[in-house]
Amino acid sequence: MDERDWVVSNVPAHRALVDEVTFHAIQGMRVARKTQGGDTRIYRLAGLVVCGRCGRRFDSHWVNNRAGYRCRHGHTSARNQAPVMKNTYVREDHLLAALRARLADATGNDEAAVADYLRTNGLVIVYLGPDWALEEAQSRPVVERSASRGC
Repeated sequence: MDERDWVVSNVPAHRALVDEVTFHAIQGMRVARKTQGGDTRIYRLAGLVVCGRCGRRFDSHWVNNRAGYRCRHGHTSARNQAPVMKNTYVREDHLLAALRARLADATGNDEAAVADYLRTNGLVIVYLGPDWALEEAQSRPVVERSASRGC
């Protein structure tokens, strides 16, 4: 469903389970969860990378001691898909370097500023092979993951 088709109520449909302060505190804890080694992993482009093949958002994942993103094209989904495509991977540092070069005038050389710029301007990275493009998030229907884990 396209975000423009959403109907948002101005009046709450039910009483909140937790107050807003508690909700935001828990969200912050969830975002900054510690790894088994005690480190906190940061995925600057989480939610901003979309698969150019299947339209799904890439999963954030940690591999070889660095942030990356992957699309498994429904391999772990309950949906039947034929033919099954190979997984697509991209390293965050590679994307950030290319984005900094393209958006240097707007963001300087700051990685956090690049992600903020994309979110503020409603842009997503559509990744296809080594090629990628910036598109307006609203103009591109994003296939959300099914209830099962995975892409």
